[in-house]
Amino acid sequence: MAHDFVQENAASRRELQALTATLGDADFARELGNGWTVSTILCHLAFWDRLVLCRVREWQRTGFEAVRLTAQAVDSINAAAREISRAIPGREAARLALESAEEMDAEVERLSAELIEQIDAGGFERVLRRSIHRREHLSRI
Repeated sequence: MAHDFVQENAASRRELQALTATLGDADFARELGNGWTVSTILCHLAFWDRLVLCRVREWQRTGFEAVRLTAQAVDSINAAAREISRAIPGREAARLALESAEEMDAEVERLSAELIEQIDAGGFERVLRRSIHRREHLSRI
């Protein structure tokens, strides 16, 4: 498996950084639909990068386990995280999103070839390609 995901993740992280650098205070409160704002979307990105980071670190310690969350569980997690993230100021949300992306990307770059192969074979492409999730939401902002 080619490791082009490293470059893709880095590019999406640069896009995130460039976008957040252009946001004014009022932009963070802009509604994006379904109860989401720019700020809560940034918190959402930070949350999922952190969750995936914790999962990858666990796999490094204990071995890969292909356990998926149900769609209903993901929806509930997103709804809860959205509500909690309303308390986080916009600039802090941007900082958390960038910091989480940087840490996640650095961890993925250090993964062993064996674990990368297991993650990919298990159908967990989005763990390695964090750029997919980031770009979905960057396009909304």
